[in-house]
Amino acid sequence: MVVDGLMDGTDEAVDWLNDPHKYNQRLRGCLPQEEWDRLFGDVKKKTILRRLRKKKWVEDSRLGNGITYSLSQEVLVEYLKSSIKQTDSKVHAGELLVAFDFPEAASRARRDWRRLLKAVGFKRVQLSVWSTIKAVEDQMVQLVRIIGVQKWVKVYRGYDLR
Repeated sequence: MVVDGLMDGTDEAVDWLNDPHKYNQRLRGCLPQEEWDRLFGDVKKKTILRRLRKKKWVEDSRLGNGITYSLSQEVLVEYLKSSIKQTDSKVHAGELLVAFDFPEAASRARRDWRRLLKAVGFKRVQLSVWSTIKAVEDQMVQLVRIIGVQKWVKVYRGYDLR
């Protein structure tokens, strides 16, 4: 079935081999989704894995005849940052407060931390106190732990008493 379809459109198949992105949707329409996934699923997985290795987000190690893949810390940090940024819900009353006090010698870390908080949607209350109404307590606690700044950063749930 697939071979007959390719033989009927030989010119199209050659063009597709030269520029697969251009003909991606056209060939997908000719093949059932299961057939498409069976033929090209491994290529997609290899491409994704290659991109992750290039970004140094995946490390692989050989163990006997198998390969073990492990995610780097940067992947987890990026995942948590995007999770915090995309959360729109306000489940709890009050605000989530992040207070920090980096030592003077770590001024770059302090600056990077402020930029991170601003990028994920926190608002500055004071110079070292930031807040949000998003329900992202778990993600922030995990982010602080993964980055390793729990000595200088505290996460609180607060309520305005006015």
